[in-house]
Amino acid sequence: MQDTKQETALSAQERYFALLGDAFAVPLQTTAFEQFLETAHTYFVGEPGKATMAPDFPRRSGTDASLDAHTQRLIEVFDAALEAEARTKATPDHYHAILSIDARLGQVEGNDAAQALLQSPLPCPLDDLPLDHDALQQVKATLYRKLGDREDRIMLAMVGSDRPKPCLGLIQRGADDDQSVLVSLSYIHWSEALLGRLGDAFGLTPAETDVLAGYLNQQSQKQIAEDRDRSIETVKGQSKTILRKTGCTRMADVVRLSASIAYLLRQMPEAEPNQVALTEWATPKANLKTLTRGTRTLSWYSHGKGQRALLFIHGLIMGPFLSQDMLVPLIKADIRVLAPSRPGYGLTSRAGKKTGFIEDTVTDALAILEEEQVDHVTIVAHQLGTSHAHRIAAALGDKANALILLNGSVPIDDSYFASMERRTRFAGVAIRHAPSVLKMATELGIRNFKRKGVEDFLRDRYKVLDVDRNALEDPETMRLHAYGVFHMTEQGPHAFIDDQTTKLSDWSDAFTAPSCPCFWLQPGACRIIHPEHVERYVQEHSEAHFEVMPEAGSLVLYAEPEAMSDFILKAMDKAGA
Repeated sequence: MQDTKQETALSAQERYFALLGDAFAVPLQTTAFEQFLETAHTYFVGEPGKATMAPDFPRRSGTDASLDAHTQRLIEVFDAALEAEARTKATPDHYHAILSIDARLGQVEGNDAAQALLQSPLPCPLDDLPLDHDALQQVKATLYRKLGDREDRIMLAMVGSDRPKPCLGLIQRGADDDQSVLVSLSYIHWSEALLGRLGDAFGLTPAETDVLAGYLNQQSQKQIAEDRDRSIETVKGQSKTILRKTGCTRMADVVRLSASIAYLLRQMPEAEPNQVALTEWATPKANLKTLTRGTRTLSWYSHGKGQRALLFIHGLIMGPFLSQDMLVPLIKADIRVLAPSRPGYGLTSRAGKKTGFIEDTVTDALAILEEEQVDHVTIVAHQLGTSHAHRIAAALGDKANALILLNGSVPIDDSYFASMERRTRFAGVAIRHAPSVLKMATELGIRNFKRKGVEDFLRDRYKVLDVDRNALEDPETMRLHAYGVFHMTEQGPHAFIDDQTTKLSDWSDAFTAPSCPCFWLQPGACRIIHPEHVERYVQEHSEAHFEVMPEAGSLVLYAEPEAMSDFILKAMDKAGA
């Protein structure tokens, strides 16, 4: 019996040392963070692939001074590595994938942007490039032309194998004595807004614009006809009209012209004032208001000037940033949207005392409503903002018109961890039983993803579900979610850790505290917390209205903005708000 106990203790100790070993590899290797997360997860569950907590890992309600000391050393090592990289990095091109192809070796090399776009290892043989056949032939034709022929070529290439992306490409020969070719690729997202602008520029009808969209997505006339339930003769006639209106003789020329115009349109200033680039890692300041109370600063975003007020309580890594497609219907309905940042997020000061996060979240919201001269308000919460919204609604009493939850959460205990998605499980177990492990992971994670870029972080975060991966291909979704990450990390790891603590606290009393009508809209495909568990808990503990969007994923707030605003407006009407 004694030997068994000793073996179990050694097993936990070995996992602890493995955790430290992989942690110290993260500042030195760009690919080491994923392995660290796996090791950290195994530290809790005992064996890779398991979901239930191991009985032998040392549970702690507070911090671990020894592990925190290691974390501080890791921060110093990582920050020194980042400074060294910044000094040695040569003017990177953040926007274009650049390929360099050697004619003698048939070998392709590329920059970091190329690696991210192609999603395949570089260097590689020319024939292994994930380009469509026509684009690859154009590259080869340029590569093997006479040295004196230096004419540049513009092409539209489909890049990738699983989900090909349309990219505008420029092919250039190197110097006369250089047996090489350079290819610059720029990704084009054929959004409805962009297609509409192209249609307007060419003077196309909606039906003709729809046909053009098919060509831009590399469809044949037969595929275009089948997808649009039209005869191939109709598509041929519309194609001739497109050629006439664009002044082109071939549809391939129309595609290249569209790609060129799309690239020019992307350079036009459409952004809001103060919109930040995804490389800045800064909290946006457009529509931001601030208020000083004692030693603390409160910040919130304000949209519209309507008589009806809506208070939006944000999630964790999706912050208080809403798309125009969601905001416009609300503003047109005479609604003013107020979206505060919780303590430690964005530009709102941390809580006034170490244990005051929950209390200050409520009092901050009440102070903002007072400053905005709001008497009655509808509260809308997203994901981890749910518990805070319930407490705010309870504090407001009959001044809260309604409580609306979009992909909301419910109280959970240790028994639920096994059913969680792996990363959510790791964060939940860590904050409840090993907060110093979560602090280490958060400090390393912030620095790792600042090094790799927010887009890589988000694509990795949502790689499990097709619906979420597809949603991130929309630049607006990527931009808004990136802002949420910047907002969360503006002041370091504190907001993440403080808010995870509230998520895992027992807030069942707060759940039943609001007296106003409650409305839930839950995405059916989300795996952060299973919709069946949420629905069961809501039905057992309240009389709330509950709906499920079966095919929606974790990014439903950004992927389905019209559905979100429509649900809010209908709920407000039912509540008489």
